[in-house]
Amino acid sequence: METIWHWGLALIVAVQHLRTPLFDSMMRAVTFLGDEEFYLLLLPLLWWSVDVRLSMRLAAIFLLSVVLNGVLKDLLMQPRPGDLDPMVAIIIEKGYGLPSGHAQSAAVVWGSVAGWTRRRWVKTVAIALVVLIGLSRV
Repeated sequence: METIWHWGLALIVAVQHLRTPLFDSMMRAVTFLGDEEFYLLLLPLLWWSVDVRLSMRLAAIFLLSVVLNGVLKDLLMQPRPGDLDPMVAIIIEKGYGLPSGHAQSAAVVWGSVAGWTRRRWVKTVAIALVVLIGLSRV
């Protein structure tokens, strides 16, 4: 497992070399789109303005994903990158690091939106958000 941790830390350091104040601000905004608080705003908005059934399905899979994430974190007990190397810890988070709750929630919520929509631009934005939210956590 240590080989994977070293590879991951090297990748994080490489990505973090791209940091600028503007890039950091953009990544903070993108990471907010993966926060549980954002989803608590998104789901009622979908309920009221898009589709009640879609928002109910999305809420159900999101909640199941959050529970599964907690169970997996407790089973795997993997440290966060900042616990392995404090130099990569831009923001201090508590708890275990794998699987990433942000990345998992983004894949579940935005991946579901991409799968359910027929609009190409919505699919494109949703898939981009899955990738960008995961990257923003680095």
